[in-house]
Amino acid sequence: MNYYFKYLRSNFIYVSVYIVAALISIGIVTSYNMKLKIDALTENRAFYDTMYIHFSRQYMDIIRAWDVGIRGYAIMKDTAYLAAYTSNPLRYRVSAAIIDSVLKIRRYSFEEKVRSSLEGLKNYEPYILEMERLVRQDSMEQFKKLLLEDRGKTLWLLYHPAWEAVAEYETKKIKEAEADLQLAFTLNRGFQLSLLIIGIPLLIWLVRKLQRDALNRRNLLQKLDDTNRAELFDDGNVHVELTPESVIGNVTKNMKQAEAFIRAIAEGNYNATWKGLTPENAALNTTNVVGELLQLKDKLARVSREEERRRWAAEGVTQFNELLRKHQHDLKELSVHVLSFLVRYTDSLQGGIFIAKQSPGAEKVLEMSACYAYERIKAMQRQIQPGEGLIGQVYLEKETLHIARIPADYTAISAGMGSVKPKELIIIPLKTNDLVEGVIELATLQTYDNETVAFLERTCEFLASAIASQKNAEQNRLLLEQLKLQTETMRVQEEELRQNMEELQATHEALHRKVSENKESKLPGSTH
Repeated sequence: MNYYFKYLRSNFIYVSVYIVAALISIGIVTSYNMKLKIDALTENRAFYDTMYIHFSRQYMDIIRAWDVGIRGYAIMKDTAYLAAYTSNPLRYRVSAAIIDSVLKIRRYSFEEKVRSSLEGLKNYEPYILEMERLVRQDSMEQFKKLLLEDRGKTLWLLYHPAWEAVAEYETKKIKEAEADLQLAFTLNRGFQLSLLIIGIPLLIWLVRKLQRDALNRRNLLQKLDDTNRAELFDDGNVHVELTPESVIGNVTKNMKQAEAFIRAIAEGNYNATWKGLTPENAALNTTNVVGELLQLKDKLARVSREEERRRWAAEGVTQFNELLRKHQHDLKELSVHVLSFLVRYTDSLQGGIFIAKQSPGAEKVLEMSACYAYERIKAMQRQIQPGEGLIGQVYLEKETLHIARIPADYTAISAGMGSVKPKELIIIPLKTNDLVEGVIELATLQTYDNETVAFLERTCEFLASAIASQKNAEQNRLLLEQLKLQTETMRVQEEELRQNMEELQATHEALHRKVSENKESKLPGSTH
């Protein structure tokens, strides 16, 4: 015991240095541990805030914008209300991408609930678009039926349990991180109080702390640069020297360019390009923000083209119905105007309309009612038997025939075609209630896409109904004329019968007088 006491006294300075060094080491460890706990708490709060913003508040904002916008549009019929949710698909996809990143990191046990909720929100968009379409078509009864389905409630039942599970999990993680941080803080504070009595070791600790912070900044800059490349945009260049100005400048530049790019495609500029993207670095930017934005641009461009085609078809149907209304009393005139409109509206080269007709005692034939070629109506007389050629086959089979390559031996509608040969041919039956009233034939130098075919089939249904109505009207007119003729005949016969009855009555009366006179002449005392 005395030996140890003497040793401590003789080596007090060294022992003190060792003790201070140990305290500094422990202080550094506790400080580092507290920093880790702070990082953990910050990270947990960041996850909670991210899920709150993109899964809770953003989720409800999107639903509210959809519901308020479509109801306002349905009530006021003002397309300005549609602006309330125009950006929803983009907001949803950005939020969904962020939430997906969180799910990959967190690995929730209830991950399926969250993804089901996101899928429910994704499926809610077609429901809103369908209601918008019904309002545009003034189909308010169908709109009310969709509204009464209350799919928002179903969506809420998916979302609410998922958000409660997320909130409970993240709150628990935050509380655990706070408890760990509090413990780390208590330990660190104890060792810091011990170090306050020694100044020089504090200076040494400070130097080491500055060195560690410099290293952390370097690592942070490297991590920020790597994140910028992985998440935003990778220009493919190797940055040898990383400075805060260069790294933060690159991140800021990419963020501003992403904002400008998003704004451009949101305004409908689908020709927007990302500055700095080259064929050499394109492969490095397929899964980051640039890649996602380029894919989104392509999807929006495709949706815009499809919407333009739907609008084209809707306007065409409206104009077509107006033609039917104006010329519904004259089948020949109606055929001419309808064919001229369809050829021009679908950029066709030529066309013809064949109406099914049957005279009493004769077989049914398809008679050409109108022919159009080279931007003018042609006067042609042509009859086709059912089953004869492509037109006759379509009449019997009652199905549309779309030929992408016209056969070399196909006979054109119009002679005088010269060297110009149509590229595609479409023959559509004029069918209503499973009855074929005729056939329409169109040919083009271009192509008939699916939207054009659907448009033609729809207008042909309207035309078939108009032809059937016209035929019924003509049949009713003939029946009425026959009825009038029969009525006149019966009236003449009735008049002849009345005259015969009068003559018979006169003859009867004359005969009666004669009999009476004969009886009087035979009585006694008669002077005759």
